[in-house]
Amino acid sequence: MLKFILLILLSMSAYSKSAELTSNLKVGDVILLPLDCGEVCDAISSETGTPYSHAGLILKDPKGGIVIAEALSEVQITSLNRFLSRGKKEQMATVLRFYELDELSLDSKRFKIFEKHIWDRFMKSFYGLGYDNEFLWDNKDDQGREKLYCTELITKLVNLYLKDTFPTFPMSYDKRKEFWERQFKGRVPEGLPGNSPSDFFRSSLLKIIGQYQL
Repeated sequence: MLKFILLILLSMSAYSKSAELTSNLKVGDVILLPLDCGEVCDAISSETGTPYSHAGLILKDPKGGIVIAEALSEVQITSLNRFLSRGKKEQMATVLRFYELDELSLDSKRFKIFEKHIWDRFMKSFYGLGYDNEFLWDNKDDQGREKLYCTELITKLVNLYLKDTFPTFPMSYDKRKEFWERQFKGRVPEGLPGNSPSDFFRSSLLKIIGQYQL
């Protein structure tokens, strides 16, 4: 009986924290996650010097409210709870907000137009695209459709609405060379343009809104 009560209390606590987080989110916010995906995620964290190996973008589904747009197995939509459940336990997810979009949100009419337009653009141009496990900025599949990884999706979508666009950086894979040689089958994209969750975390274009213990 005591165990059952504790499980209920833990569930209520998790729901309360999730509800609090949801109430503070706005469309265009970026969530950085210490994804629990084994050696690949560990290698990404090692290279970038942060715990974060995955990122998602807050959008508003007109029919269902707040959702996360992400590139994982493909470009898809997931719920906030599902997104957070993939993180490493006892670590923190971090929510960031572009200063430019924070200013836009002060004009409720214009921000509602932005919410609808970015959702429509995502569904029309990004949803369902393949995942880019080669981490190349302009990679395409056999049918000529673009493939995207998590921060590439966020950058290419949000930059459509920013005056001060989020940049790419020369990518580095020098801390876990042997692993990346195996992962990329000898074609490591060293020095090629791209970005990572750590670039968002360190960027002066965004501010930290809050953190959530997983």
